Amino acid sequence: PGLGSACPSSRTTHLMVLSHGLTGAPHNLAVLQRELLQRSPCLQVLNAASNQGHTLDGVAAGGERLAKEIEACVGRHPSLVHISLVGYSLG
Repeated sequence: PGLGSACPSSRTTHLMVLSHGLTGAPHNLAVLQRELLQRSPCLQVLNAASNQGHTLDGVAAGGERLAKEIEACVGRHPSLVHISLVGYSLG
């Protein structure tokens, strides 16, 4: 879980955000994260953790936390130009 890429950050242009579902945790999407990185080494994958333990707070609160986590990731990787979001359950 967390952030992963096998590529130098200057070559990474696509961020894939994985968001677990209700009462879930990042480990629920760890296999997907691993497979994505094996198939596309220059993909930056963020397996979001900001909602772990807080999934019953509501969609608005969870969305705010997720947005802040994504903004922080994008700030650390200025080469990013594309973003994709994958949610599982209520992720």
